[in-house]
Amino acid sequence: NEFRIVDISNPSRPAIVSGLDLGTHASSVAVSGSFAYVGKTNNGVTDDFIVYDISDPTSIATTTGIDFGTSVNALFISGRYAYVGLNTAAGNDFRILDIQNTSIATIGGVDLGSVNTVFVSGKRAYIGTVSIAGSDFRIYDLTGIETQSLLAHSLEAGQAQVRDSLTVGQGLFSNSLNVGLGGIQSTGPLSVFVASTTQVSPVSASFMGGSVGIGTSSIGVGTDTPGALLSVNGNILAQTGTSTFGGLISPSVFSTTSLNFYTASAAAPRVTIDTSGNVGIGTTSPGALFSINGPFLAQGTSTILGGGLNTEALQATGTLAFYTAGTAAPRAVIDSSGNFGIGTTGPSALLSVAGAGYFTGTAGSNVFTVGSTTTQFLVDTIGRVGVATSSPLL
Repeated sequence: NEFRIVDISNPSRPAIVSGLDLGTHASSVAVSGSFAYVGKTNNGVTDDFIVYDISDPTSIATTTGIDFGTSVNALFISGRYAYVGLNTAAGNDFRILDIQNTSIATIGGVDLGSVNTVFVSGKRAYIGTVSIAGSDFRIYDLTGIETQSLLAHSLEAGQAQVRDSLTVGQGLFSNSLNVGLGGIQSTGPLSVFVASTTQVSPVSASFMGGSVGIGTSSIGVGTDTPGALLSVNGNILAQTGTSTFGGLISPSVFSTTSLNFYTASAAAPRVTIDTSGNVGIGTTSPGALFSINGPFLAQGTSTILGGGLNTEALQATGTLAFYTAGTAAPRAVIDSSGNFGIGTTGPSALLSVAGAGYFTGTAGSNVFTVGSTTTQFLVDTIGRVGVATSSPLL
């Protein structure tokens, strides 16, 4: 086998994987992607240049070839082109072949007498020839074969600049990527990965269809299956600036567990909404629809709907006023001196009532009593009035 594939994963012990009998010497070999390009010496064999499919290194398959009628001395593959240096031949000894399809096409060349070596970098071909009249080492400008599209099984470049567009069939890997105003457009999901040996899943961000920024795409951070315009699998940190939302999964926020809200440098959440819908301020275990652990300040008018207010204490920096539905003025107030007023916002005593009062009692109990250690004034259940006595006769 003049052409062999050798496993060098262990450089100290290379191992032959497979090979082919070419019927003559192999003069040059180049590999790109899953194809091997082999040049042969001409000893009456057909096809001096052959392309082999080596996607399965143990089973080499011939795909196509071309017969130059002379030996191939040098070979270089770059993108969709093969740059071939031939021994003395009728016509061009340096030829450029389009190897994109199985039907290889010659697209250019030059007659140098005989070519020994070829190297291509960027838009230049560097060629060494057998001694001829003139320069034995020549540099050719390959700008003339520039094309609007490039199909390559592999591409390696120190720097690549694309003026119009770049289409990638499988994946694009780069240490850094700068994209101009045209942006990135993908006909399928677009995923951005961060290589890390510590990550279980290296997905950093995914863009699912549409055009990012227009509002028709879904962006996933920490997930490759975003279920909304923005899906984040993990914590979100907004360090500075102001974040404005028309809605988070508008018009609601969804959490599979308790939803916690933090402020800067706070170790514990400031506000919690648990799975029952209870809202807690200052507590992560709200016991009612609205639970506050700590003092609160109500500067304007607060409206409470439902069963009422249940709290251990109320504190106000000024007058504490109580309203009922549809009233402009408070029904009752407690001023800063502790005076309680009903029907008045300016109580002048511990209890001030502006308006009529109605009192009822039960059997065996007085309806109204005023007194300290002894009764000073009372009205019993049958209407008798007692002054300085708890047992009125009339």
